[in-house]
Amino acid sequence: MRALFRDKRVQERFEADGCAVIPFLGRHQVDELLDFYRSIDHGDISDSLYVSSNTARGAAFVRAVRDRIQQVVAEPLRENFDDCRVITGSFLVKKPNPKNRILPHQDWTTVDDERYACASVWTALTDIGRDKGPLGTIDGSHRFFRQVLCSPSAHSYRRLPYAQHLAALFPYLRFHPVKAGEAVVFDSRVIHGSLPNTTSELRMAASVGIVPREAALYHHYLLPGTGLSKFETYEVDEDFFVNYSNVTLTALHDEGGKPEGLKSLGVFDLARFSVEPVGAAQMAGMVEAAGNVLDPSLAGVEAGAIFGRG
Repeated sequence: MRALFRDKRVQERFEADGCAVIPFLGRHQVDELLDFYRSIDHGDISDSLYVSSNTARGAAFVRAVRDRIQQVVAEPLRENFDDCRVITGSFLVKKPNPKNRILPHQDWTTVDDERYACASVWTALTDIGRDKGPLGTIDGSHRFFRQVLCSPSAHSYRRLPYAQHLAALFPYLRFHPVKAGEAVVFDSRVIHGSLPNTTSELRMAASVGIVPREAALYHHYLLPGTGLSKFETYEVDEDFFVNYSNVTLTALHDEGGKPEGLKSLGVFDLARFSVEPVGAAQMAGMVEAAGNVLDPSLAGVEAGAIFGRG
C-alpha cells in the first residue's frame, strides 16, 4: 500500500496499529487556528454537546473553514506526509458534559482501500488529557473487516458487523492524551471513539482528512427505500465533502433523495461488500488478539451514545 508518512518508522507504526501520534503544529500555528475559530460565527450551537464545523452553517462556511485550516497546516503536512492532499478540514469541539462520549465506529470509505489509505490528522489545539474528551482507537482494527462503509452514518452503522457490541467495545479503546499541536493520525478504517469532556473548558481540536495526491475519491450512499440493502457509488472530488455532510446526507436519505450532479459508478448490493455480524466472544477475541486491553473502569457505557448522541 502507498505510504502516507515520510518517516518510515512512523509509517510502520501507522500500518501496524492504524494510528500514530506525531508532533505536528507549532505554537504560532495553534494560536492562529484558535484565533480563527474565535473569529467566526458558528450559529446556534447552544444545544450541541459535540460541534463540528462541517455541519454548522452550510457549504460556504464549511469551505471557508476547510480552506483556512488547510492554509495553516500546509507546511507541517508537507514536512510529515509524502505528497498528500487535503479533502476535508474542520474544527471538532466538545463542550463540558459527562454524556458527550462517542462510541466506537469507523469512517466512510473514500478511496480504493486495496491501494490507498485515507487518514484523519486530528490535532489538539489545547492540551487534551483523559478528562477532556480524548480520541481513542482500537489497534489493528483497520484490518478486522473488509467492507464498504457508506453514508449516512446514522443508518449505515446498523450494518456494521459489531453494531450490537458498541458499548462492549468502548472499554477497549486506547485513548491518546495529547499536548496542543500534537496530532493523532488514524486510518479511516480504524474503529475509534472518544471519552466525554468532564472539565469546565471546551475541548478544541482541528482535523484534516488526507489522501495520496493521485488517489481517486469515491462516495458510497445507501439508497433510500431499499431497507439498507443497496448503495450507489459516485466519483467525487473534495467539494463533495463541502456540499454534503453526514447531517445533510441523513436528511436527504430520510426524504427519499440522493446526491445530485455526480457521476454514478453503479448500484450495488450491500451484502456483497459487507461482513456478517460477529458474536460478542468473537469480537472480543479479535480485539484482544490485536493487543488491545479492556479497561474495566469504562464498562457499562450507554449503547445509544454514538455520533455525539446521548
